[in-house]
Amino acid sequence: MFARRLSPLRRSAGAGAAANGRSWAAGRPRAIASGVIPGVPKKLEDIVKLDLLEKADASQVLHVWATHHAEKAELAGAAAEAAEYETLVQRGAESPSFVWPVRRDGGHMMLYSQYAPAHQMFVYTFLEDYRRSPELSPPWMSVLLFDDLLDTKGVALLRAEALALTHAPHPSTGAPGLTPWGA
Repeated sequence: MFARRLSPLRRSAGAGAAANGRSWAAGRPRAIASGVIPGVPKKLEDIVKLDLLEKADASQVLHVWATHHAEKAELAGAAAEAAEYETLVQRGAESPSFVWPVRRDGGHMMLYSQYAPAHQMFVYTFLEDYRRSPELSPPWMSVLLFDDLLDTKGVALLRAEALALTHAPHPSTGAPGLTPWGA
């Protein structure tokens, strides 16, 4: 699923065409105001000035990372010590595909995740979308793992990127509930 399309912006026009001749992105949000596109791998130096973080001590790195993500609703930043980071990577490798039941008001929703070790990233989609069409299920959220500062600062940085949720009905089923699509 995701491993074949982790970088949707680099696909050729014909590679993503659906059987009906429509683009692979048809029906998905075309622009995201914040610039966040879940499922696209990134490097730490694309997000922050890595050379400045390398000069700072660990507590300053954590402060900069938290401040950078503090006021962005579609982003979350966290840090992990070496043992926590290794556990995440190990469990991702052991169970690269995983189903997550998530409680919410009035029931639950099911998310499907896939770990992409080459990009150190977990990508999430709605299980219903994945069951309907694994190749076309849109990424809803991704969690990127950055180990660039692990050896020097003893900390790995994590970044979650998600599409904003609305209370609009699901575009294909019309079912009410939380969806990443606007009305």
